[in-house]
Amino acid sequence: MAWTFKAFALKTQVVALCCHAVITHRDDGYELSVDPDRLDVVLVHHWLSTDAFWALGRSRETVERSVRASLNFAVYETAGGAQVAYARVVAGAVRHLLDLEN
Repeated sequence: MAWTFKAFALKTQVVALCCHAVITHRDDGYELSVDPDRLDVVLVHHWLSTDAFWALGRSRETVERSVRASLNFAVYETAGGAQVAYARVVAGAVRHLLDLEN
């Protein structure tokens, strides 16, 4: 699956906004969420530490600390709820999109 979060944001309907948990449903069977409690951190760590050239070998503790300090976006299959993509944003003087995986 090769698509970007920008493409994912097109033609969506925001159906929930509560306590920083935004869920956006799409007609193609996927949904975008920023709910930190829904993240599969074990899966995110696996993707980053084994598949992402910039994070190869990154420790689980580092990933957990990064998740806690970031605005996290994840894409899930609507039907089964499986997480299929992850990205995080860190804000400061300059905003950065980091650790994009799908």
